[in-house]
Amino acid sequence: MPLGKANVVREGTETVVMVPNEHVGADYYKKLLYWNAWAHYIDGDNRLPDQNEFWNTATANTEWGDEQGIGYRSWIHHTILVTTNFTMIEDAMGLRPRSDAKIELDPIDIDWPYFTADNIRYRDRDLTVVWDEPGDGERPYGEGVPEGYSVFLDGDLALTVDSLGRVVFDPATGEVEETGDGVTEVYSTALDVQAPEEVRFDDEDRVVDIFAKAGQGITTGTTNVPNLAEGADVTATYTQNASYSSPEAAVNGTTINEPFWGTLGSPNAEDSLTIDLGDAQAVDEVRLYFYRTSSSDNPQGGRLAGTRPGYAAPSMYSVEYHDGSEWRAGPGQAKTPVYPRGNYNLVQFPEGLDESAASHRDPRARLPYGDQGGPGPPHRCRGTGGQQLGAERAGGRRPRLSSSQFRTPHRHRARRRTARW
Repeated sequence: MPLGKANVVREGTETVVMVPNEHVGADYYKKLLYWNAWAHYIDGDNRLPDQNEFWNTATANTEWGDEQGIGYRSWIHHTILVTTNFTMIEDAMGLRPRSDAKIELDPIDIDWPYFTADNIRYRDRDLTVVWDEPGDGERPYGEGVPEGYSVFLDGDLALTVDSLGRVVFDPATGEVEETGDGVTEVYSTALDVQAPEEVRFDDEDRVVDIFAKAGQGITTGTTNVPNLAEGADVTATYTQNASYSSPEAAVNGTTINEPFWGTLGSPNAEDSLTIDLGDAQAVDEVRLYFYRTSSSDNPQGGRLAGTRPGYAAPSMYSVEYHDGSEWRAGPGQAKTPVYPRGNYNLVQFPEGLDESAASHRDPRARLPYGDQGGPGPPHRCRGTGGQQLGAERAGGRRPRLSSSQFRTPHRHRARRRTARW
């Protein structure tokens, strides 16, 4: 049967925490945790980690001489699954998320003598969880960190109890409201934190970049801005003939996994994707997501375990608009990064594009892209804040994405602002 790792780990940990029994306990969870870490690397190759969405052990190939061999890995690829993060932070180290401004600890004790989860950005604070087993004669974190189970907020000690177990702490009052059996408070003090809905991020914060690379714009200008490209009419000069490739996939509103628009095998030196936004739109930003082959292609259970082979970011691309008679490059386009890369690429246009486009009301945009020979990746298009192509609604011309001499899959995303195409 397929093993959805997130489900298996979550169900296992919830059983341990909520329904402890002789069959599923801390030892079971520890084995699951360690096996999940081992399975991250196909054939033990740690250069290209791939935590596939699920495995199927029903077809396990034990001829490799490994009774824990994985016979089938899913086609959904992850460099690292959030499963690994949440099970380490929430389960092994015990920090449980809540919808209020309190802090809850409830770890699964797997007999680690010490651990720490540091620099967790939690409710606009840097939170640290530390465990140092009392009385074992070891002080791995130095004398400045007390023995026991502690929470620090922005480097200041907020709470310490004497053993691993459930604790509910209100940092606003400094009171420990609940403790599990055998857990005794040693120290607590008031250090306020925000409730989730009160937390805001600066546009330059790292987490904003992480969300952008995952296909979500949460900057001040892109939050809740519609994606103009999503679902728009789209055509391409060439599309790879494969079940996972289509021009429509470039504007389907998602930037992860399949399908995508792929141009592998194109005979053209340059291919382009053209998006019709319907009405004249003002665009100030385009977000492109280029598919990149990024994991091992070693066979697992009779099929390739890695991502689709033969894809990389194009050597060049540009964004164009149609002025009613011909295609023109979007003026002043600033690209980040300057040279194309796999996954997230940002194209921004200066204020005033709406003025130069004021006399044109053609809603098409085009992305030409190219590669100096060699296979290329698939494409996907997506707009942030108003356009999938990479445009936002303000009124103006239709953009087109153009890249010369390359075959690569990508997605683009645009957001609405003041520039017009």
